[in-house]
Amino acid sequence: MQPKTLAIVVTFLPLFVMNLVYMMSATAELVPSCIPYLDGCTSISRAARRGNAIFVFRACMIVQAVLLAWYWVIARQWLNQLAGKTLKPASIMSALGIIASLFLILYADFLGTDGRIYRYMRQYGIIFFFTLTPFAQMIMINELFKLSKVKTFSPFFLGVIRYQIGVVVCILGLGLISLGLSYSGNSSFERENILEWNYAVLMSIFHLGSCLLWGDVKIHISVRQGKEL
Repeated sequence: MQPKTLAIVVTFLPLFVMNLVYMMSATAELVPSCIPYLDGCTSISRAARRGNAIFVFRACMIVQAVLLAWYWVIARQWLNQLAGKTLKPASIMSALGIIASLFLILYADFLGTDGRIYRYMRQYGIIFFFTLTPFAQMIMINELFKLSKVKTFSPFFLGVIRYQIGVVVCILGLGLISLGLSYSGNSSFERENILEWNYAVLMSIFHLGSCLLWGDVKIHISVRQGKEL
């Protein structure tokens, strides 16, 4: 799978699956019918953990996690290639992204299981995925922004960087709103769900920038045969 195709998949797969499992659960009357992005009648986890939706969600999220880990490896190599040298922040970015992907697998694997330990595993899985991924995204944008000061990028390239900066700012904004609601005592089931659905969308559409910038990026695999002794 070439980088642009990979970026397209990691952008749209979670968006498709989130909405699919919600519609499956709502049709089966396992969750209320609403527009979860605006009404917050249910969480992503509640929509995904019952009926046949759990099998679709779990399988797709594990695939998504594997693809995301590969995405961050390619992103590191891409940044290093743009800079013409090895960037330490790019390696940190890649490590955070890969660790976040592992936590997504943890969350998906234990979703729908009963027991206190399993509940903690789900909670830690999704919390760390939702925390580490934006950090990796921020590092990526910061490195691109610094490179834009010393490299000559096209207006389109710069426009994509601004788009991704805007997405990250919105992610941080939702995170701060969630913290503010929690500490002020104004949090509610519906409000947290609204924030969760939109937060997940923003995390996904960030990668749309890579879809636009990786059109000419290719992966070449070479096999070298050792000399016979």
